Amino acid sequence: MPWLLVVLLSQPISVSVAARPPACFSPCDVTLEMRYQRDESNDQLRVLVEGPSYSSYSEVALDESSPAVLRRQLRALPPGEYEAVVSLIRRVGDSWEAGRAVTRITVTATE
Repeated sequence: MPWLLVVLLSQPISVSVAARPPACFSPCDVTLEMRYQRDESNDQLRVLVEGPSYSSYSEVALDESSPAVLRRQLRALPPGEYEAVVSLIRRVGDSWEAGRAVTRITVTATE
């Protein structure tokens, strides 16, 4: 008798991030706009921003009623190259999955 193997695959994790503006003169305010597909298994959005003299980390708890677009203000960034990494963490059964998006920000010194 042949066996039937059924594999259930979770949907791909869709997350994106954009910096507005992506380049500016210091000190400047930058808005990170994060978009993700709403799903009841989404658990949290992690935001890490790192640069030469600035870093920040935050976590946002998510549920099925959370907005699909979130914004985060980075105020008065000093000169430098920055990387913003956004991770969407999702619970799948007894394990976790993550999707990731990255953007870069350039802040130029003013004289």
